[in-house]
Amino acid sequence: MINYKTEYLLDGRKRIFYEPTVIGPVEIHIFKNNEPIDESPLIVHAFDPAAVHLIDLPESFSAQTIHRFTIDPTNAGKGSLKVSIRGEKMHFLNHF
Repeated sequence: MINYKTEYLLDGRKRIFYEPTVIGPVEIHIFKNNEPIDESPLIVHAFDPAAVHLIDLPESFSAQTIHRFTIDPTNAGKGSLKVSIRGEKMHFLNHF
């Protein structure tokens, strides 16, 4: 059993929130009237953004100069990566 929060929606549905305690694939078994629903179990991939590490990140950046650093998501689990670099006159956004 996991700790969760329930939000009751206006159309009669429920939205369930929970925070996984492991990284990786997680099975979620859903029951209605003590019977599993047809789609149960659901498989979700839990990840931890705090486990992403930046290596050799320069303390400052200057415009029109190449800066190299490493993004290490090894221990974060399966997920998407978004990089955003912002400056006074620029904004760069990329998804991996």
